[in-house]
Amino acid sequence: MVQEEGRVDETTLHQAKGLLHELGVDPVSSSLLQGHPAESLTALTASGTLLVMGTHGRGVFLGLRFGRTVDGVVQGAQGSILICP
Repeated sequence: MVQEEGRVDETTLHQAKGLLHELGVDPVSSSLLQGHPAESLTALTASGTLLVMGTHGRGVFLGLRFGRTVDGVVQGAQGSILICP
């Protein structure tokens, strides 16, 4: 999770990890970052990595337009991205 202007905190990160665990998914790593979401997430990508991102469902899937954060990461990522609408 990327925190921009105090929108999320460690409690939010803990809740998200709990929900993933209930679904049988345990992330390899998780962290709470400070900064602009698209820039921070793009910086985490590298060749041979997979970044899994969720969307709010407001974008157009077939046109590959999801929103400013996902669009920014898609444009700048160096590794693979899995987008879950």
